[in-house]
Amino acid sequence: DVSPGSGQAAGYIRLGSFSDLTDVEVRAAVTRLKSEGVSEYVMDMRNNGGGSFESGVNVARIFINEGIIVNIADSKGIKDYVEAKNA
Repeated sequence: DVSPGSGQAAGYIRLGSFSDLTDVEVRAAVTRLKSEGVSEYVMDMRNNGGGSFESGVNVARIFINEGIIVNIADSKGIKDYVEAKNA
């Protein structure tokens, strides 16, 4: 559930959940908003019920080009991490 909106200084993208296609939908929304001159984005995740971890990582990769996106940890500490693809 990606609902892009514009007409503001920043583009508005509402994320209702993270499904298998959320990253594809967000990329399409960003492309459309960029074509309208938007260069900043507000991602509204209020009431987001969660969903696909992989999709969330892929959404982050749209905006984060380098470094660690997420640390995966348990009670004993960090066990793994996911980096941006250009890291």
